Amino acid sequence: GLVIDNRNGPVTLYVDGPVDISGSGSITAYDPDPEKFAIYVANNSAVTLSDSGQFYGVLYAPQSLVTLSGWSEIYGGLVGHSMEMLDLSAVYYDITLRGR
Repeated sequence: GLVIDNRNGPVTLYVDGPVDISGSGSITAYDPDPEKFAIYVANNSAVTLSDSGQFYGVLYAPQSLVTLSGWSEIYGGLVGHSMEMLDLSAVYYDITLRGR
C-alpha cells in the first residue's frame, strides 16, 4: 500500500481523477491522526474502495459518488455527494474530528 510520511506536518493530496483502492491496497499515514492526512477530490470523479481496500484519513469528495464494497474500510472521516456501501464494507468515524 501507499504510506504517506506526515511526521513533519499534515499532508493533503488534491486529485482531479478517480480514486480506486482495491484488492488488498491501502493508503495510510505514519501519524494516524486523521487531521494530518486528507485527500480532496476536485471534481465529480468516482471514489471506489473494493475487496479489502483500506483508507486512513479524511476523504473530501463533495461532488463524487463514494462506493465501498467487499471488506473495504475507511478509518477517519469522509464527505461525498452520495455513498453506496455494499457487502461487509465499513466506515469508522474518528470522533476527534467532531467539532473541527
